[in-house]
Amino acid sequence: MFPRGKYFASQSPVGPRNLIHLQPSVTVHPHTQVAASLRGAAYWRQNVNDGVYAIPGTLVRSGRDSDARFIGKQAEFAVAWRASAELTLSASVGVFVPGSFVQDTGPARTIKMTSAMANFRF
Repeated sequence: MFPRGKYFASQSPVGPRNLIHLQPSVTVHPHTQVAASLRGAAYWRQNVNDGVYAIPGTLVRSGRDSDARFIGKQAEFAVAWRASAELTLSASVGVFVPGSFVQDTGPARTIKMTSAMANFRF
C-alpha cells in the first residue's frame, strides 16, 4: 500500500510501473563500516500507450502525446557509514537527465538531487 522509494536509487523521479530499466552498479567497502556505491540507470516505457508514474503510483506524464519509449537516464553516488550498531548515516548525490518521452510531453529539465539521512534503530 505504501511502497518504498528506493527501487532504483536513493532518489528517483520514476516509479516501478510501465517500466523497463537497466541498472548497473558497483559498491566498494573502503572500511568495514563504510559502503560507497555508484549506480547508473536507464528507463524506458514498457507500453507506449501508457504513461509514466511516480513511486506511489500517481500518473506523472500521460502517454497520449508521445510514442517515444525512452524516459531518461540517472546516475547516483551514495555513501553509508555504520557509526554504531544502532546508527547509520548516509548521503547521496544524483542526476536525472530526461529522455525523448519526457521532452515530448512537457517540461524537460535535468533534475539534480542530494540527500542525507540518519537511521537510528533500537
